[in-house]
Amino acid sequence: MNKLNQLPTTNGAFSAISVYDIDKAIAWYKQYLGFQLESQGANEHRKGALLTRPGAILEICEFVGATSREAIQPGLESHQLFGIFKLGFTTDNLDDTFTFLEAEGANIFFPIVEASDGNRTFGIKDIEGNIIQFFDQ
Repeated sequence: MNKLNQLPTTNGAFSAISVYDIDKAIAWYKQYLGFQLESQGANEHRKGALLTRPGAILEICEFVGATSREAIQPGLESHQLFGIFKLGFTTDNLDDTFTFLEAEGANIFFPIVEASDGNRTFGIKDIEGNIIQFFDQ
């Protein structure tokens, strides 16, 4: 028997990102993706916030002394570094989600396309340049 068959069902509902300006990031995620601020705190090493929306929890952290991709190399994209390079969400209406985000002025990374598996998807970038991809549910 494959040991993976014994793994209980899990859901990928939690993500965490590092940002340059936590207040701007919180405002962006509230405006564009409908997250609500649940809690916020700080210590000498970082500022942190926990945001939620149905089916998702997002931790946003502003670390003291962190370096931006732009400081490492101008024009460096998130997918050009090892590690997590995008967040993903499903939606029950991909076309309406795209239309809403485009009308709100979101930075469209790529428009709605049909993936090789037949699913439709599109991507935007947040204010830090992180890619956020949406999929049909």
